Amino acid sequence: MRGVKPDQMEAPTPCGDWNARALINYLLQVGCALSLAGRQQPVPAQSQGCELVTAGVGASRFDEEARAATSAWAKPGSWQAPVTTMGDVSMPTTMFISDLAIHR
Repeated sequence: MRGVKPDQMEAPTPCGDWNARALINYLLQVGCALSLAGRQQPVPAQSQGCELVTAGVGASRFDEEARAATSAWAKPGSWQAPVTTMGDVSMPTTMFISDLAIHR
């Protein structure tokens, strides 16, 4: 993410139909969601469709969200709570986090 220049945002990625912008945006969405979920706050369904990539902000915003998520998930018991996402859907924490690992 840090190495992607503004003129490379439309470049293809190994993730199928996603160009660099779409993949970076998705990783930002997951990072934000992990931060919320780690604090046992629901992840709004509309967060999956929002555009978070702006000029030069991708990597720095991801770093901020990653720090916040790491802090939240470091608290005792946080891994035992299910993640509530996309409305009322609950899933195991490990399933939610594996999505980030797959695309990173």
